[in-house]
Amino acid sequence: MEEKDFAGIVNEAIDAKASELSKTIESKSKETSDSVEALKTELKSAKEAVQKQGEEITKLKETRVSVNQKLNPVETVLKENKDRIESWKASKSGSVELELKAGVTIDAAQIGDDDRASVSTIPGIGQLPVRRPFMQDLFNVQNVNSEYIQYWDQVTVNRDAQNTIRCAPITTTTTIDWGRQSCQIKKVKDYITICEDMLDDYAFVSGEVNNLITSSVELKKDNDLLLGDGTGNVIKGLAASAATFNAATVGADYSAAVDTPSLYDLIYVVGAQISAAGLENKWFANFALVNPKDATLMRLSKDADKNYLAPPFVSNGFDVVNGIVIIENPLVPENQMYVGDFRQGTVYRRKNPVIEMSFENRENFEDELVTVKAYERMALVIRNVDANAFIHVADIAAALTAITKP
Repeated sequence: MEEKDFAGIVNEAIDAKASELSKTIESKSKETSDSVEALKTELKSAKEAVQKQGEEITKLKETRVSVNQKLNPVETVLKENKDRIESWKASKSGSVELELKAGVTIDAAQIGDDDRASVSTIPGIGQLPVRRPFMQDLFNVQNVNSEYIQYWDQVTVNRDAQNTIRCAPITTTTTIDWGRQSCQIKKVKDYITICEDMLDDYAFVSGEVNNLITSSVELKKDNDLLLGDGTGNVIKGLAASAATFNAATVGADYSAAVDTPSLYDLIYVVGAQISAAGLENKWFANFALVNPKDATLMRLSKDADKNYLAPPFVSNGFDVVNGIVIIENPLVPENQMYVGDFRQGTVYRRKNPVIEMSFENRENFEDELVTVKAYERMALVIRNVDANAFIHVADIAAALTAITKP
């Protein structure tokens, strides 16, 4: 039904009917007054019927408009705000706010199974767990501009001062020998190749890829700083430089000397050995690296009466043992421990961490690929003369047995 002026339609119908009845009245004007009154009554009824029909048509129009709004509310609002939208487009700035009228609804059946019709996006990308890199933070860090690090160490020193009086001669065996040491800067590197379209289509991909590569390099570097054996292209880490725990021969002899020792006691003993090896003057242990499981069991240890052990030399919530801070990390193997004066080691970096992107690696140009690469050049130097500033406990259980008093 086309939209028209329904009030006009009603008036036209009334006028037509009135004109018809008027002509009838005139043709029968000579009839009795009773007949005239009957015709007037008929005219009144006709007017009421036509008016009622007009009201029904108006209701039909309103119902049609309501249905159109429900089926396409956005289109309706756009039409109603056409002038505002055109003005906003002409200004090329700012924004225009359109509001759906109250009572306008969209039937869920119109949406179907498309869950994108109503979405709230949580910002950020969920990250899988990864251990915390920590080794570099324990050492001194120094930047260098060369591939090799060289240094001189005393190899042997013999001090043989003699007592004498006046100008009497003495015979002395005081001697000193030196040795030159060299350490090569090693490189830790990783890369990933991805489709160029991924960078264009998804805003988060670039950040995710950069994070992946940098974290991969950082974790490998962290691993080598602790466990690297120094062979080939591998960094020489702490494990390759530290002395191996021996209850009797490193620093001072603590074999069979401690009554019912716990891991707290063992940390204390190893720290004391380091101080003794440095003649109580050069080295003082400041960190103990342990696996989280061993640290947990240490804190949960109890005496024979099931009371928690709280040694008097432990502080800061059982995290500091006689000044030695306990560092927990899953990189440290279970049942092993490293204790040392970490001020005696230095990480030398040839460059800060580098990230590079290339479109010209192998078939990249042909296949629209991008290669993202990250690398870092570095070395850990623990001088030969400072090797005993670090002690590796290769078997905690065996070490506890070794220091246990019979």
